[in-house]
Amino acid sequence: MVHHVRGVLELARGRYQDALAAFRAAERLAGHLAAPHLLVPPTRGLLLHVLVHLGEIERAEQALAELGGPDRERGETRTALAALRLASEIRVLRYLPTNLSTPEIANELHVSRNTIRTHTSHLYAKLGTHRRTEAVERARALGLLAPLARRR
Repeated sequence: MVHHVRGVLELARGRYQDALAAFRAAERLAGHLAAPHLLVPPTRGLLLHVLVHLGEIERAEQALAELGGPDRERGETRTALAALRLASEIRVLRYLPTNLSTPEIANELHVSRNTIRTHTSHLYAKLGTHRRTEAVERARALGLLAPLARRR
């Protein structure tokens, strides 16, 4: 319990590496218990959050895949999943202003073309756009992407 609380405090302070260490310590100790502890599922959900904050998208996806059905339905896990999806979409958004094609972006991010298409579709819907150039313009207007560099 002490490691879980410490992890929550470090997460609240924005000290993600320290939170990660605390949550991992809590998981290690939970592995030695005879019966599952009440804080194990919330700790796993918060661990996913920390991994997303640290940009460890692949590790977060792997940890999520390892969770059982009931743990996946918990509030902490569902919130972490939403943050994970949003982080993945933001990674794709950063490539939209480039001249890279969908297959090239997929190659850069080590994901499938379908994943890029799905994220792009979600981005268009969230930004209220239908084309890549519109999405980039809207994202810049919202401050999600850096503005265009001024030419002299």
